[in-house]
Amino acid sequence: MRLFNVKIFRLNNLIQNELYPLRESLGLSRGQPKVLRYVLEHDSCSQSDVADAYDITPATVSKLIDGLIERDMIKKVEGKDRRTFALSLTAYGKEAYERWQAGLDGLKDRLTSGFSDEEVEIFSDLLDRAIDNMRKKS
Repeated sequence: MRLFNVKIFRLNNLIQNELYPLRESLGLSRGQPKVLRYVLEHDSCSQSDVADAYDITPATVSKLIDGLIERDMIKKVEGKDRRTFALSLTAYGKEAYERWQAGLDGLKDRLTSGFSDEEVEIFSDLLDRAIDNMRKKS
């Protein structure tokens, strides 16, 4: 169990290396796909909604969103008043996210190759629990 952290880092590196060419072809930085997903699932959300959902700072979200706006993947629409705005995906943003999701589906199939459906479910549940544990303040 002593090398547990090494296994986590190795798996993360392998996953990131696998996804890098797809991210590059879509013109996305490492953090932008999750912003696309959130905005797709929560149309007309705010920047702070995205930050809260992923436990990242508003400044980081702002930078990610600015890049997506520059690539015409997200647009800002007027919010409840002149000081606020809501985020929405463009047609190109939806297309890019669909391509990203197809890549993730292939990655999941590769990652869980040889796993039974029950093992995939258990693995997913364990990952959820680990994420919850890390979010708890010590």
